[in-house]
Amino acid sequence: MRKPGLGAKAMDDDGRSMLYDGCSKSQLGTLFGIDKRDIDEKIRDVPPSGERMGYPVWRIKDVAPYLVPAQGDFEAAIKKMSPKDLPALLQKEFWAAQHARLKFEEDQGDLWRTADVIERLSVIFKTLRMNLLLVNDQVERQTQLNDKQREIIQGLIDSTLNQLADSLVNEFKNEPARNHDSGWADPRTPDPAEGL
Repeated sequence: MRKPGLGAKAMDDDGRSMLYDGCSKSQLGTLFGIDKRDIDEKIRDVPPSGERMGYPVWRIKDVAPYLVPAQGDFEAAIKKMSPKDLPALLQKEFWAAQHARLKFEEDQGDLWRTADVIERLSVIFKTLRMNLLLVNDQVERQTQLNDKQREIIQGLIDSTLNQLADSLVNEFKNEPARNHDSGWADPRTPDPAEGL
């Protein structure tokens, strides 16, 4: 029977050697419960960290990611990764998948190109502007207004139109430079047809 002190001391030295210097393939097999032949395959791309008694050894921290089955939600882990952290082949797949997803969303009508949004907003704001400009006339037809009331209504309409135009311009002012022939017009610029 061994004396408790000597066995524990010998194990501590072996343990320290394994932790700090590295483990042989057979020690890695014992630690991770993996057959030595499987270890050869799993760590073939990991260079040894040194030698002990003429045999290669690997640091546990270097080989553990290859020997421990991955745990957890892979999809969540990949979503947290930056595309540059992915291997080159997966980067290509990542961007192809992103493009396919955007195309699908665009086809479903859930994603709009900025030029299309600007065009639609421009039409909506022109219609709104026209209706607001006609408010003063519509109120005048239904009731008598004095000059002061007419000025107040016109001031409110002008203020609303200016605020709407400013908000539209501010929403898109940080957009990258766009082709000026996109059909979008500043909502503050009167439509020549309105003067008729």
